[in-house]
Amino acid sequence: MGIVTSGQIAVKPVRVATSATLEQIAKAAARRLYPQQTDRPSTGWGSIFDDEGPLNLPVSMGIRTNGAEVETDLPTEPSRRLRLRYYWAVSDARAQRMVGDAHRWSQVNMLNAADLIFYEEREGSYTVLITMRTPSPFNTVVAALKSLLLTIDDRPLLVSDTIPEALSEDFFLWLIDTVEGDVSDEDAEEEDDDDGIRIVAINEISSKDRQFRSARFKDSANAERIELAALIGKGISGFGPAKVTLTSEQHAATFIVEFHLDGGFQPLRTSEYDDADYGPVDFGLALVDDIWTSILPTLRDRYDNDDAWGESRRAALRESAIDTICEQLGLVRA
Repeated sequence: MGIVTSGQIAVKPVRVATSATLEQIAKAAARRLYPQQTDRPSTGWGSIFDDEGPLNLPVSMGIRTNGAEVETDLPTEPSRRLRLRYYWAVSDARAQRMVGDAHRWSQVNMLNAADLIFYEEREGSYTVLITMRTPSPFNTVVAALKSLLLTIDDRPLLVSDTIPEALSEDFFLWLIDTVEGDVSDEDAEEEDDDDGIRIVAINEISSKDRQFRSARFKDSANAERIELAALIGKGISGFGPAKVTLTSEQHAATFIVEFHLDGGFQPLRTSEYDDADYGPVDFGLALVDDIWTSILPTLRDRYDNDDAWGESRRAALRESAIDTICEQLGLVRA
């Protein structure tokens, strides 16, 4: 199960180009709802607001699914959105052992689901966020989405690789440098005067060198750690993904989120809103919306427009990392 309203999820974006409108997509899904009761392999659709109680339980428990409405005039961009849920069943070996050979299909197959959030960039062009607990169901859900679109448009285009929202390895190196710049409240106020976002800490970051050797750094990953400084100083390792703690004045919130190279992310439920008193459902929905429509675009824009990073700070970070290594090892630079 990988739904926005419960548990930890990973979010992966897909770009969709189709002649179908959001209203047509909503109607097509409503005509293909997951059946309330079934004793044979079935798939189907519903709403992100369906009762999550039957999920991860035998299909025999039944579920009531509902059609979804297109949401319009949203206060953020994009201003139109559709939130669907896709259902399928997964065979459960433990249930088979417990029930024995004399069982019905619905007794040994568990109901699974993933959420799909459509953001309309313009009519016929959408970003769809697919939520998962693990990456394994992704292709299943994308195939189901394409099948749904084919009922309306005979040539839909779905792209999940090299989308515009993807993050580069250099972006994650920039994140390390940005955290190093936010060393005091006064500096943070000066640095973040325009967008109100402060990168407080990198809780965890991964790297991979040209020989595909990987490393992961936890517990406050910064350039003063000698092993991380060594990778920065050598300049041959790419970075990402990274788990980051950041604050946002606009949302009055502290977000803990893992950013992925493909443009996806994993919002952690240890994130906090200072003023909003969200229930579990609204909390998950707000996390995904705020990170996708506000936090990530702001950070991408800040990185893209940071001329000083390319002109001097990238090289300065590498030199600082080499100085850190020499200092901690008691070496003198030549």
